[in-house]
Formats: sequence, structure tokens, C-alpha cells
Amino acid sequence: MTGEELLAGLTHQHLQGALNFPCDSITYDSRRVTPGSVFVALKGARTDGHDHIQDAVQHGVSLIIAERQIEVPAGIAVVQVSDSRQALAMLAATFYGQPARSLKLIGITGTNGKTSVAFLLRHLLRYADRRCGLIGTVEYDLGDRVIPAARTTPESLDLHQYLAGMVQNGSEFCVIEVSSHALQQHRVDGLRFSGVAFTNLSRDHLDYHGDMENYFATKRRLFEMETEQAKLIVNADDPFGKRLMCEFDVQTFGEAESVTFQISDLTLGQRRTSFQIAGNDYSMPLIGRHNVANSAAAIGLARGIGISADACAKALASA
Repeated sequence: MTGEELLAGLTHQHLQGALNFPCDSITYDSRRVTPGSVFVALKGARTDGHDHIQDAVQHGVSLIIAERQIEVPAGIAVVQVSDSRQALAMLAATFYGQPARSLKLIGITGTNGKTSVAFLLRHLLRYADRRCGLIGTVEYDLGDRVIPAARTTPESLDLHQYLAGMVQNGSEFCVIEVSSHALQQHRVDGLRFSGVAFTNLSRDHLDYHGDMENYFATKRRLFEMETEQAKLIVNADDPFGKRLMCEFDVQTFGEAESVTFQISDLTLGQRRTSFQIAGNDYSMPLIGRHNVANSAAAIGLARGIGISADACAKALASA
């Protein structure tokens, strides 16, 4: 792939340099630049990639993508974009061959429960012989290997690399925990989801978002993103979930009346929990009312994918 091919479709201003070089890698870390690399200068909370452009030059960078005009030797190509993070998401998808288009993506957002819902949904899908990868707070499961997670939702460049690995390993689905930071920082821009779930919203990350309204508005973006006949499901017992119910065409889960996946006949034990969801019996070796809600979210997503209630019940019994 040449630099010109990489930039196809990206809105940008070509400031200098030839773009017909062979593009060997993309990076947002100047220390990883090698000849043939594209360096994307990202503004972070603590550092600004624009301050490390000269380091990239010293390492032999071929193309620099920045948000402002910069001074580098004439032989280095420079492209200016309005938002480097948005650009990185698009470039990453192009560089790795659009792997997300070969996967059915399930996005889970909310303050609490994302990891549990993600693990439960992966379990339900695998029990039904659906190959499924996972991106989340605890681990990144690429199909052939599992690696520890550096953050809940990785940078877009790393995310597309992981998705490409899942495609190579024959995965059909990928469950992604989508953090508010990821939404705010455009890490999941351009992805099309086949399913989306909202668990709840409580006071967290307000040092970053400022207040609950901004926090909610960021989470809400996942429901506004382009979807592919997506099944949207929200927690009807959560005040912010009720707001999403009024704004979007969603299914619901919870203990409230008149929800799609209503929890009832709940028996909380010390080693096992039994309950009904939409009239179907379930029993699992997970305890606590919160895990019943997490299970309801996972079951709602699985049913939307086409997994039967009976298969969900059999899988949940061994979760």
C-alpha cells in the first residue's frame, strides 16, 4: 500500500512531499517510527504528538499527519487534517483491510457491568458454536491467543489490528466494551455495530467529562453511530436507560413492567441464582442481583443475534 492509497477517502490538505512511497506501518508513538512509517500526531491529556514530530523525523518517517502546519525537511510528506484522532480511525481501518466489515460487532457501554456482560455474551455465543473475539477491560481475545488489556477500548490503530487478527482466525463476532473515553476520543469511529447494549450510568470519570450530562451525552453517541440493522437494548431500571428508551427504538431489560426481557421469579442463593427472563427459566452459578441484570443484557443481545432461549439457558447454567 502506498501513502496515496492509504489517504484515499480521507479529507485532508496535502502540504508537501510525495505520497507514492510504500507505507510499511502507521504509528502514533514517535519511538516506533521507522523508514516507511506514517506518524499521526495525536493530542493527549498529558502529551501532544505534535511535540514529538522531530523525533519522528530523526527516525526516518515518510509521512506526518498533523492538525497544524509544521516545519520538516522537504523530502518528508506532510498532510493536515482537522482531527488527528478521527483520521487515525479511518487510516487504521484502511491499512488493516477494513476488518470490521467481516465481523458482527456487539458494543456494550455503561458505567458498571460492561465486562460481565461481555464475558457472558461471549460464553453464550461460543456455546452456540459461534466464533467470537472480545475487546474489554480484562483481556483482548483474538481467537488464537488472549492478551492482557492495556485499557478498556484500545486506540483505533490497535483496535483494527486486533480485529484483523480475529478475522484471520475465523471469528464471526466481536464483543467490544466501549468506554466513554473511546467514544470521546474517536477510537470506534467508523465501526458499524450489529448490537448495542447500555447497562447503567453512575458517577464515574467526572474528572474527564465534567458532569453527568456530558458523561451521558458521550455514552449516547454509541446509539447514534451507524449501525447495520442493529439490535439496541437498554436497562429499563436505570434513569439514563429510560431516557434512551424515549429517544431510540430499543429493546429493554430489567425488573420493571412491560420490558422486552423482563426479570421475574428471582431467587438469590449463596452459590446459585435462579430467575425467569421473558417467561423462560434460567439458573447460573453467579450470585447477586447485579449479575441477573448483566445476564439479562447478554441474553437480550444473544436473542437478537438469533440464539434461542433454550440455548441461552443451557449455556448460562455453566457460565
